[in-house]
Amino acid sequence: MQYSTQAGNRRKRYLALILEFFTLLILWLLLSGQYDLKHISLGVLSCAVVTVLTNDLLYSGRSGTHKESDFFALSCLWRTLAYVPWLLLAIIKANIGVVKVVISPKMPLDPIFLQFDCHYRRDISFVSLANSITLTPGTITVMLDNGRFLIHTLDRAMTGDLENALMENKVGRIFAEKVEEPPVVKIAHSIEELA
Repeated sequence: MQYSTQAGNRRKRYLALILEFFTLLILWLLLSGQYDLKHISLGVLSCAVVTVLTNDLLYSGRSGTHKESDFFALSCLWRTLAYVPWLLLAIIKANIGVVKVVISPKMPLDPIFLQFDCHYRRDISFVSLANSITLTPGTITVMLDNGRFLIHTLDRAMTGDLENALMENKVGRIFAEKVEEPPVVKIAHSIEELA
């Protein structure tokens, strides 16, 4: 029984490694536009190194359990492809918000820090949320420690998707996390106020 469980976990891990490698290689080939032996060899080498260094991200969770199906990594890839258009739209909206603040004659800035807890099971979920926040203009992830996020934003109006857990749940959906209720958000004008 234990041997079959170990063999199943090993098979899932290899499937995740192969899927990650080929996804990175396809992305490399599409973005490089160079299809000679030198560039393809560099792509294969680079993708292999990145796959080896990051293979635990898709496979392991915080709990150490591996209950995902054989196609978990593939389903994550499809859900990521569905998430990207929403993220791009959020980036465009945030850009417009930042431009409005910058060109406003009175420049009504009220920079704040937000602190909230997130209860994901997988490390990659935390990293993806932190990067999504930082990619959105006007907000930056200052700290992520044991599920506690510290975010800096130019204005409180830019925090809507964080305060209502919309972005948190969209990222969580990619990696099959539980739906989160809107978090309890602490707001302050300095980090010392949050301590």
